[in-house]
Amino acid sequence: MDLMVAPKQRSFARPLLLLLAILVLLGEILGLARPVLGLLPTAVQWSLGILVARTLLPGRIPVARRIAEALHSDGSALPPDIDGYTRALTQVWAAVFIALGAINLAWYVAGYLGRGWVESWIPLLLDISVVGMLILGEFLYRRKRFAAYTIRSLPEFLRRLRHIDLRRIVAS
Repeated sequence: MDLMVAPKQRSFARPLLLLLAILVLLGEILGLARPVLGLLPTAVQWSLGILVARTLLPGRIPVARRIAEALHSDGSALPPDIDGYTRALTQVWAAVFIALGAINLAWYVAGYLGRGWVESWIPLLLDISVVGMLILGEFLYRRKRFAAYTIRSLPEFLRRLRHIDLRRIVAS
């Protein structure tokens, strides 16, 4: 199965933005805009955590393994001990998404969302920073641990990562 896709075929941003607009509109109509917007980051992170974690169930291929296969769809070999590594990495990603969702929920419950511009953006900046650091840290670790097998250049890794059809990866 080809998990790489041309950029023009992989846009799922429009349906996501449409769903967000509908939720905000419903929230505004029902007087629940603050709770809808406040809980949305938690819902997104926990949904990602569940999507990633379900690939750890028996008989499933961990999402990190599927991403590794897609990154190496050019025919380059994967390391022989990749299964344990990708299973552990998938567990880390699931835990990170669940933890970020919990932090976002705590931020909302504490009443910080909606207080001001800065307070509302802190959870988003935290989420982006943690995810970015995990991607970079994992890339550097993998480059050292699997030196003979990994993509050596960060720009090349990010280019390939950008062209993976993540919908196919998490859907199967």
